[in-house]
Amino acid sequence: MDIKLNLFNTFDSKAFNNAVKFFASDKRKELVIKFQDYCANVAARCYAYGDVKHANKLAYAAELCGFGPTFRRCVVPNIPFAYDKEAKLFDGKMQNGKFNKLSELNADGYPNWEADMRNRFDTENEPKAAKDVDYGKRLASAVKAAVKHGMSAVDIKKLVSEEISKSITTVAVKKAA
Repeated sequence: MDIKLNLFNTFDSKAFNNAVKFFASDKRKELVIKFQDYCANVAARCYAYGDVKHANKLAYAAELCGFGPTFRRCVVPNIPFAYDKEAKLFDGKMQNGKFNKLSELNADGYPNWEADMRNRFDTENEPKAAKDVDYGKRLASAVKAAVKHGMSAVDIKKLVSEEISKSITTVAVKKAA
């Protein structure tokens, strides 16, 4: 069977098998470790030289390689420069307070930035604990949105009352059955 891709490189059987081996092996883990090491080395240079250019090179690379969300969650909080969320780049002015706080050594003798970055990377893929639902907050938000979009208070009260009546009737019917 002859496969011809137009928008991507077409692999012959040998190249395809090599790609499968790469992605099925521990190379993926190695790539993640290399990326994390690169992030830490960039941060170290920011602290050592007070220069943001390395961090911006990392920002470009992270977005290019699909590590952007991880980069923003794990690395950005540990770089002592302002971060522009729109441009996805750091500003050229150092934040001295952040620099001083993150440069301090923690109880284990590691710089706060390095320990925090390691912790963020290590917990990145752990499942997040589900938050309790705040129904009052949800209801208040829905009412505000309804008012904002022109629904009258009388109509909102009527709708809420009807929904309460339906819910109580539904619950009572289910319990009786």
